[in-house]
Amino acid sequence: ASFQLVLDVFRADIMKWMCRWRSDSRQRIPPRVILYNMGYLVYAMLVLRLGIRSVYRSGDSICSNTAPEFFFATFIFVSLSLAAWATIILGYLVPFCFVAVLLTRNGYFPNAETTSTPGTGVAGGGPRVGMRIGTIVSFPNTYSNPAPPGCVDR
Repeated sequence: ASFQLVLDVFRADIMKWMCRWRSDSRQRIPPRVILYNMGYLVYAMLVLRLGIRSVYRSGDSICSNTAPEFFFATFIFVSLSLAAWATIILGYLVPFCFVAVLLTRNGYFPNAETTSTPGTGVAGGGPRVGMRIGTIVSFPNTYSNPAPPGCVDR
């Protein structure tokens, strides 16, 4: 957990010096930054898993008797981490997915105007996101139920 705190506190410096990228730059996010962020998330989940196992699943552990202050601090850290992850998942991720599904089911398709030929899956020389693969459709066909003009402001 201490190493996770160091990664949190020095995140801007790690991005600047180790990943050679600044968040205020107008550049596309390089793969090394994405890889660092994914590695950090995996590490944070492993620390949280270890904390849950040691605090909530330990039952009558020796740690709660021999080092009650340390056990209580770990309990608070794990509880706050769980609250933070619940806020992120339930407060941001679930509503975002709900709105995305709601928009696409009601006719909003960001690639609709770039599709040259209906049903071909070709948009500007490359495959579009909503192409059909046999009977599987990743997004519904943009021409099956389009929204009326002016219905969805961009």
